[in-house]
Amino acid sequence: MKLSPLPLLIACTLVGLAPAVSALAHVYVMPEELLSREFQGATVERRPVYLSREQQAALSREPGLERVGRFFTFYVAKSNGAVVGYGVFDTHRVRTKEETLFVALTPEGRVRRVEVVSFFEPEEYLAPRRWLDLLAGKTAADAFQAGRDLPAITGATLTTGAIGRTVKKVLAIHRLQLTGD
Repeated sequence: MKLSPLPLLIACTLVGLAPAVSALAHVYVMPEELLSREFQGATVERRPVYLSREQQAALSREPGLERVGRFFTFYVAKSNGAVVGYGVFDTHRVRTKEETLFVALTPEGRVRRVEVVSFFEPEEYLAPRRWLDLLAGKTAADAFQAGRDLPAITGATLTTGAIGRTVKKVLAIHRLQLTGD
């Protein structure tokens, strides 16, 4: 059986694009769009945050934050010269694949919103919007353990644990580094 070049070219192209199409199926929102939507009308600046070794060690002693890095990027939203909020994108492993979250904070260090940017685990492990909304208003003083401090979600235990640790980490870094703004 002989294939003509056009169907063969189309078949090869589709096979080659399959991984890219599959990967894009789990990206829910682009970071630029999310920053624009969350901080409408504000000027958003990128601010690198470097933790000292002492700060890293202090955070790493907190339960759930055993492996905190030293470099983070915060997005600072300002309107008329005043800070109106902060945002952080955090990518971490849930089970075997990655999830990227956007955590938006008020200037005082309360959670404004948590948004799933991308999720590469199976969809049934994704935390629902109503669960993420429970994080709004939380501070660094709050506990974030799913099943104890937040409702457990059957089938999404690892996801909710990863989200809780991420929010706790972002709030702790805000407390250490950005409270002087």
